[in-house]
Amino acid sequence: MKDEKYNGWTNRETWGVHLYVTSYDDIYREWVARARKTLAMNDDSTADWGETAAIFSLADQLRAWVDEAMADRVTDGPLSLLACDLLVWSLSRVNWDEVARALLDCVEVPA
Repeated sequence: MKDEKYNGWTNRETWGVHLYVTSYDDIYREWVARARKTLAMNDDSTADWGETAAIFSLADQLRAWVDEAMADRVTDGPLSLLACDLLVWSLSRVNWDEVARALLDCVEVPA
């Protein structure tokens, strides 16, 4: 199996989701705020576990957000079904944890 890394990311699909989320100011600010809130909710005495829980939680939120946005855009017709199948396949390849970790890295931790 060939190495699929793309611009330092797991693959092109993962890079693309991160690029989209971070390229639009309003979307970026929303996801950094969600990352901050998620990190705070998962802050416990074991720093490694809290961070891991935050990554999983934020990744689930991000995936659900993308799934909802995709469902809003699906229309009837053979080409729409093909586009939807290709989109579902591409999104199944996204490393959601990697995108979540990158968003959590954007959160400034108070000193």
